[in-house]
Amino acid sequence: MNKDHYLAVDPGIRYPAAAIFDGKKTLVKASRVKLPAALSRLPMGMRCLEIGKLIVKWTGEYHTRIGGYCFEYPQIYVAKRSKGDPNNLTPLVGVGMVVAAYFDVPTKSPYPVEVWGQVPKNEECDDPWGSPRGQKIKRRLTQAEIACVDASHDSVDAIGIGLWALGRFERIRVFHGAV
Repeated sequence: MNKDHYLAVDPGIRYPAAAIFDGKKTLVKASRVKLPAALSRLPMGMRCLEIGKLIVKWTGEYHTRIGGYCFEYPQIYVAKRSKGDPNNLTPLVGVGMVVAAYFDVPTKSPYPVEVWGQVPKNEECDDPWGSPRGQKIKRRLTQAEIACVDASHDSVDAIGIGLWALGRFERIRVFHGAV
């Protein structure tokens, strides 16, 4: 079996999302991973396990072809620098590692600043492509790739993580006078 596809995951506990790229680094599928309401009642360890299994199931026909994987590893700051409770970030690692263990392929796990720099997510913007982060990601996709996205802020983040892992997220520089 040819394991040439790449999986990128935004491993949320409420809204996980994933993106799959083919062997030519072309996006073929991206969306949120739907979670049953009953998961919210599970102890956190079991919840992470079940969300990881749902992400694996989400890969569908591609699951035997996954040859690489990337998920965003949360940066945990001291409480006074954090926007919320830093303890809410640790389950993201659990979800990411469940998926890594299942596929057992080379795995990247960058910190958010490595992927996004200082580009904000801006979830207040209703259009996930309209935020600064969404615009940066969209500029790197073809129309065919955009068409295969079930767009949400989370799925767009998963795409960005995949673009970063595959080397398609470098800065686009335009020099004055260049043709």
